[in-house]
Amino acid sequence: MRIFRNDYSRSGLSIRSLWVAYSPSRWALLAGMLAVTGGLLGAGCKGSQSMAGEVTKARLCTGQMLAARRELLSAGRAVVPTQVVDLLERPQPQSTLADQAVLGDILKILPETSATACAEPEGLYLRVETESGYHGYAAVAALVPWRAAEPYRAGAREQVVTRFANIYPQPNLTVSNPWVVAPLGTELRRVAVHDARWLKVLLPDGKAGFVQRGDVVSLPAESSAGGAAHADAACVVNQGLLHEGTPYLWGGRSTFGIDCSGLVVNSYLACGILLPRDARLQYEWAQAQKVTPEKDVSALQPGDMVFFTSVDVQPSAHPKITHVGLYVGAGSFVHATTSERPTVHRSLLTEPEWSRRWVGSRRYSGLNNAAGLLPAEAAKPAR
Repeated sequence: MRIFRNDYSRSGLSIRSLWVAYSPSRWALLAGMLAVTGGLLGAGCKGSQSMAGEVTKARLCTGQMLAARRELLSAGRAVVPTQVVDLLERPQPQSTLADQAVLGDILKILPETSATACAEPEGLYLRVETESGYHGYAAVAALVPWRAAEPYRAGAREQVVTRFANIYPQPNLTVSNPWVVAPLGTELRRVAVHDARWLKVLLPDGKAGFVQRGDVVSLPAESSAGGAAHADAACVVNQGLLHEGTPYLWGGRSTFGIDCSGLVVNSYLACGILLPRDARLQYEWAQAQKVTPEKDVSALQPGDMVFFTSVDVQPSAHPKITHVGLYVGAGSFVHATTSERPTVHRSLLTEPEWSRRWVGSRRYSGLNNAAGLLPAEAAKPAR
């Protein structure tokens, strides 16, 4: 439910194909496979002899990979230690992306469905559940057991407010490359103030790194995701606009690549509200009120969610929702789409492309829209 008309096009050298080639979690998976196969050439499952197709299957049943699987299953939860981890529809490297988890996200490890999972290619993955209830398969090599990451949650909270924040092993830009690149909205844990420019932060894998102050803002001490009853419209709109220019990616949920419902989720989550992950579920969400009269721009407030179908709207009590955006004011909304150009950008609700497919709008019941809070940038027309 994250597409609009041709938003699912993947022909040619698409953003999706580039992402598959360079996704951080797929590199992590490759590294994990190499680590396992490199140290275990003398061991294997019963009956595996070949150095070709059977060797990979054999390695999954021994050593590091099996130990990592057991530890994750025992912990029951995992934390994401790198910038982005792909959550796949199926436990196969080229599977469709279901969702993504970003640095610091907590995932529930779902129980094994097969006692022989380690003997299959699927053994490279575990089925997980996100905080918003979405399921997918994550690479074992891309996760850290929650028990090992518990100290990570103890520090003061800092949130990334730039498109990307580089985290360095030392408070110096010139002596080493970044350890990790944290996308917009990522929560980091501050353990110390190094100086006027740098903060020392703790990463989920236990490493301490340094981030520049200008990339983050301090957050209140209380829990964020789902914990706040209210959110400022100015915060939601600002977060949506900060994603402008981000490439469209089906199932994406970061500034490396994002889809329409992922943009809405990120914009609200950064302001303390956890929304359902899917556009249809967002439309049906109990905490979102219908904006009336329907399809009336004058009734909208910045921060409202605007929903669309893939065909001209027909009278229906249950329209098929295929797209969502955030209203930002002056008749425009920001959204992730491949219509016109495959990026996050603004469009006008009065454009024929969108007006004839606009189903209706929803307003989060705890959205504060005080006068004067909205940034001037949000009021600019889309063109």
